[in-house]
Amino acid sequence: MNEFEKFLREINRAFSEGDTQYLLENVTDDFCWFIVGEKTVSGKTEFSEALEQMRQLPPMKIEIDNIIMEGNSASVEGKVTGKNKNGQKKHFGFCDLYRVTNPAAPKISEMTSFVIDLSKHKLYKESC
Repeated sequence: MNEFEKFLREINRAFSEGDTQYLLENVTDDFCWFIVGEKTVSGKTEFSEALEQMRQLPPMKIEIDNIIMEGNSASVEGKVTGKNKNGQKKHFGFCDLYRVTNPAAPKISEMTSFVIDLSKHKLYKESC
């Protein structure tokens, strides 16, 4: 496992544990997060506010299935299990696309997240 992959795994650990300090230390000041179909988060200040909102939810478990890296870009694909504000168990599939300043000493400059609610599908309803 190279340093870039370790970094991506650590970013996902930070998301799952609500480690906002680590996340904020590892994005650029002009960081942009596109959450497809939902919203765009622009800059470190907005990112900090979005992370604070996420901390209001119960912790989530992130399972990484695939990481693909090429140059200063990467994709991370997997599943998230967590609970919503009503305490209902939820399952999501995700694919996050990252652009970093330098794979050898990465800081995330851009992130695009595709998220699908798998809880609506029969397979996941039966296992919840």
